[in-house]
Amino acid sequence: MTVLAFYDLAVSPVSFDMMAYLIAAKHFAGSDNLHVVIVPGPNEGFKAQDHKPISHAEKVWRVAHVLVPLCTMVGATVTTLHNREDARTFSCPRMYPEGYSVDRPVAAHFLTRAQRAMLAGAVPHFAASERATEHVQKWIRRERNLVSLTIRDTHTVMRNSNFATWHEVAFQLEKRGYAPVFVPDTAMMTRHVGEGFLMFPLAACDLDIRAALYDACVMNMAASGGPFALTYLGATRPYLYFHNTFPERFLTDPKDGDLQFHQTAEYLTKMGWPPGSQLPFAGQRRRTVWANDDDPDFIMKEFDGAMVENHAENVA
Repeated sequence: MTVLAFYDLAVSPVSFDMMAYLIAAKHFAGSDNLHVVIVPGPNEGFKAQDHKPISHAEKVWRVAHVLVPLCTMVGATVTTLHNREDARTFSCPRMYPEGYSVDRPVAAHFLTRAQRAMLAGAVPHFAASERATEHVQKWIRRERNLVSLTIRDTHTVMRNSNFATWHEVAFQLEKRGYAPVFVPDTAMMTRHVGEGFLMFPLAACDLDIRAALYDACVMNMAASGGPFALTYLGATRPYLYFHNTFPERFLTDPKDGDLQFHQTAEYLTKMGWPPGSQLPFAGQRRRTVWANDDDPDFIMKEFDGAMVENHAENVA
């Protein structure tokens, strides 16, 4: 049997929030096949109101390069509709979200749904393909002890990575015998962010390659950024996620006066990820660090704590 899952862009974002949706949808489907139908929204295919200042071209790009690949990575088939009314032609005994209809779409992309699914036994994995893994292994060649540093460099300036901090982290990693590799932000994938260090821009433009790279690393580190959910919304990839909170949901960027969207403690608590907590499948090498990422010494202290056994082997 096949379960039809509707991801409706009238009420859901064209973002990595879809990962939470897919975890819950896969759990709902159980042993049945999952087929995702991406339904266009009323505003040129998207939500009527969207707080993110991204272009229509960017949204269209994200459908093809984020939403569709994510479906494939969880083992689901997918149909991308170009006409909202076409969704009415899809029907089967089991549909997700429950109660969904084209006239009354249901938003089901919230982390709370994924949390419930994982606590109920779902073991999420957004798998890299065999071919992507082969590409990454060829690129790595003789490199050992890779540590990925994922950079955020988007329109939300106040949440962007501090380049100077992460360059210092890369220096410290090299001193410890690791091979840091920078992954630039997808929005700025051609920008060289790792002067003097390995950089892998292919991982910024292809999710399959990104997942394979994260698989190849002994640790993955970042401070915000949607695609890094390939580590923390899973069960196996190592990660340290330096997660900041802000006092207000919307803040004005002091540099250009633009209104910026941020995650407050209240918002994260509502989403099922209150500050200080850990996601399911957390452990020594899989944790959220609830602190600012601007201090390289602090980041390396957290890294050393996570990698204590591996670090001892390198020193020896």
